[in-house]
Amino acid sequence: MQSQLVTNSVATITLIIIGSSYVWLIVLCRSWVMKKNNYQTLFWVAIGLSILGNIFGFLIFKRGTEFGALNGPLLSLMTYKFLYDWFIRKYDKVPASPFDTYMSNDRTLMKDGVLNAVFVLVSIFFVAVGGLLTHGIS
Repeated sequence: MQSQLVTNSVATITLIIIGSSYVWLIVLCRSWVMKKNNYQTLFWVAIGLSILGNIFGFLIFKRGTEFGALNGPLLSLMTYKFLYDWFIRKYDKVPASPFDTYMSNDRTLMKDGVLNAVFVLVSIFFVAVGGLLTHGIS
């Protein structure tokens, strides 16, 4: 019984790490992610992960809340693209890197830092409750 609990916990943590991988990829390698070919590749991989998560959750294991974390990459990528495009339309510039805005006392970078913080918080929320949003409470 306890061995199965440990195995389930490790599997859940692994799925959450995979689900949150896009958050950290976008935060750490933003300029690479936003190149058109790279973005399209990441988008199709995220769709594939989402489909796999839903297939495993619904059809194979019949209890899919932890597999809902695999919807996190798609939700994170879509959230960032929406915030990125909104930021460019509103401020007419590309947002600064999180490395430039973290612990910066420069007030001109404050809106960039807020964008980065909002993205990370919203994306982590999507990964953490992605299973509840897509599979319902089981």
